[in-house]
Amino acid sequence: MNLMRRMRGVVGTMGVWAVVFGVVGVAGLIPLSLLGVLQPFQLGPFLRFAGNSFVRWGLGGATMGFAFATTILLGERRRTLDALSSRRFTAWGFLAGAIVPMGIAMVYELTGRSSIAINLRAGVIFAGICGATGAILAAATLRAARRAPASLDDENPRARVPAG
Repeated sequence: MNLMRRMRGVVGTMGVWAVVFGVVGVAGLIPLSLLGVLQPFQLGPFLRFAGNSFVRWGLGGATMGFAFATTILLGERRRTLDALSSRRFTAWGFLAGAIVPMGIAMVYELTGRSSIAINLRAGVIFAGICGATGAILAAATLRAARRAPASLDDENPRARVPAG
């Protein structure tokens, strides 16, 4: 596989994960609003906060997608698509999703921005949410990749299609 295809795969994965995690971040505002954790509802401030949440969660999702894609490129490079274990692929997705929230919690703790009880509890909760989302994304990615038709620009001579 050439470098451009690998880069396109990593960037594509980052984009998909960014959008999905952005939506998860905005959807997470609904229970917070219903529980009264957020300020009383006003459309303008809520839309700004939702946009800000989408961007922040999206950046986190892109980071998780990068971690997942590079892990797959480096750790599973010797296997063909059919030989990849769906359980292992899903586990890589879970780990990629969980590592960013735990890392953020550790950075907050090491910089003294909050107490260890709050950061570790939040880190574990968000690691579970993000890990589960990452596992679902990984499983969906593998399923979609296995269903995709053979690429026309592959080096496989059996996949050639007559032009015209």
